[in-house]
Amino acid sequence: NEAFYYGGQIKSVCGKVVEISDLKSGIFLNIDKRFPATEFSGIIWKKGNKISLNFINSLLHKDICIKGKIRLYKGKASVTIRNEDMISKHSL
Repeated sequence: NEAFYYGGQIKSVCGKVVEISDLKSGIFLNIDKRFPATEFSGIIWKKGNKISLNFINSLLHKDICIKGKIRLYKGKASVTIRNEDMISKHSL
């Protein structure tokens, strides 16, 4: 997972959404591997979120790119997704 090496930087990370986990605090778009093996996730926090569930659900099994600041937590990389414009559908 190359994203891990770019913690703190703004980058685009691309891959296939293989799992969408809807948890109490947020929705996790797990890229390329299902939890707990996933090494990169896009996170949509529920508090203050204005991204539609239809849009989120349309991403499952799609190749996407997420552009944002890469954060590292417990050996995993993630980007907090604040709006739909941070995600682009992509052909890999």
